[in-house]
Amino acid sequence: MSSNLYQDKIIALSKDLSNAGRLDKPDTTATLDNPLCGDRVTLDIKLKNNGISELSHHVRGCALCKASAALLATEGKAKTSEELMEMTVALENYFKEGKKLPEGWQTYEVFAPVKDHKSRYDCVLLPLKAAVEALS
Repeated sequence: MSSNLYQDKIIALSKDLSNAGRLDKPDTTATLDNPLCGDRVTLDIKLKNNGISELSHHVRGCALCKASAALLATEGKAKTSEELMEMTVALENYFKEGKKLPEGWQTYEVFAPVKDHKSRYDCVLLPLKAAVEALS
């Protein structure tokens, strides 16, 4: 895999363990796997006013999946299922078609190098898809 894929910001995010682990008594939990590469992400979520109040993640996978989960744990707070679904679609379109990300989600531009690696899209999208599943 190309070294330009794993830039410093992605590596730093993948090492961010501030929201890693499991929550005590989450309101909802989801675990998703990426069968192509073996990534597995488990999200625990606590809700307040139809949005996320706390989110923790346990990731067994690559740096891209870990970085995406860490970013979601901070950027996903107060987001609803609908907002996360919209973001998931927007991020897919960002990768595939070069479309802009929605207002408030520009921090995901850190994953711009993934655009050139179609097989890695799901690594970044897996935590978002898990959050949508957990909230649905």
